Amino acid sequence: MENSLLFGVGGLLLIYFIHPFLSFFFFSIPKTIRLILSSVFFILFLIDIFITLTTMWNLHIAQKKFKKKDATEEITKMIRLELVNHKALVIRLLRAFPNLSIENNKSTLYKIKVYLEKRDKKKKQKKDASLFSMNKKR
Repeated sequence: MENSLLFGVGGLLLIYFIHPFLSFFFFSIPKTIRLILSSVFFILFLIDIFITLTTMWNLHIAQKKFKKKDATEEITKMIRLELVNHKALVIRLLRAFPNLSIENNKSTLYKIKVYLEKRDKKKKQKKDASLFSMNKKR
């Protein structure tokens, strides 16, 4: 119930306050520039969809190779290779879809998630340590 109420209030804020401002701003841009910008954003959107689907397809194919056998070492090597080759795409995909799973077998994605969580935790600890040392010097 709480989320529904927030969703409704957010929708009202968008309709009555934000939309008029954005509408004025949008229609103040000349029509040819709007058309060009819309086309560029549409093309970027299509490229994003293509990259996301390609990455998901590659993960799906990689996971199918190991479906019926115990291949933990092979999976680990494959994950490391995938992270090295397409690190940014896999990380982006996992951050965009944190509950992503392929055919109810989470082994490959789970290992990538664990790796990313450990890496993020180390980065956060280093950042906190540097902030702590900066505050100590003051």
